[in-house]
Order: sequence, then structure tokens, then C-alpha cells
Amino acid sequence: MSDEPNRRSHRRLPRELIETDIHLQAWGRWARGEIARHAWPRESPMFRAIREARLGIRARSTSTGLEASAEVVACDRIVARLPERQRRAVWAHYITAGETRFHCARQAQQSEREFSANLERARWSVHGALQVAMAQAGELLAQGG
Repeated sequence: MSDEPNRRSHRRLPRELIETDIHLQAWGRWARGEIARHAWPRESPMFRAIREARLGIRARSTSTGLEASAEVVACDRIVARLPERQRRAVWAHYITAGETRFHCARQAQQSEREFSANLERARWSVHGALQVAMAQAGELLAQGG
């Protein structure tokens, strides 16, 4: 999958939401990578801890291993705070990357109409919250902290 944003999806979006959609697409690619990385471990955490203790290996860092931009991290926090129905719509659209509205709605366990409304509300919520988060990040940089 390419890191290039899907510009076809911007045809029907209001101008204000295009940049938000690009950030959400980047977040979706990052989240898919995180899910794949943590989905089915090759060995159980208990077995790995026992093996590493026997070999004298220190515990691993808490780093995720996948680099995330400030926008992706902000999107992750914002999406986590969305209401359940909106979060499901965002998940279905950006993470499972469904091709059709019908497929996404089915993934989100919503009707197509409900899915579209929830996705639209979620995009506007993310848009507003990203504006605030980026403004706060800019203020912190300006203050040198």
C-alpha cells in the first residue's frame, strides 16, 4: 500500500475536510501496521519473558517500532475519544479500507445512511480537535518547551 493519500476520496468532501482526510488516511495506514504488528504473536508474552530471562536479555522497550508523525498521534488520541458509533465508522473507512460505502457500513454494523452520517460527524470532530491540537503544539514550540 502506498503512502500517497487517496485523492479520489476528496471529490465529495468540503474543502475544509480535505487536509483532515489526508491526516486520517495516514493514521489509518499507521494503525493497520500497528494492528498487523500486534495481531498474532509468534510466541506468547509469557514464553518470551521466560526465554529472555533464561538468556539474560533485558525487557524490550515500549516503543511501537512504527514511527508516527505528530498528526498521526493526535488523530489516534482524537479518534479514541470519539463516540462509539463514529469511532466504528472511522475504523471501517480508514483502517479496514473498505472500497464501497456498503462494505464500510457493514463493517461498522450500521446502515449506509447511518454510516455516512457518523463518518461525516467524526471527520468534523477530528477536524476541530486537530486544529486545537496543532495550535497547542505550535504554542509549546514557540515557548521552547
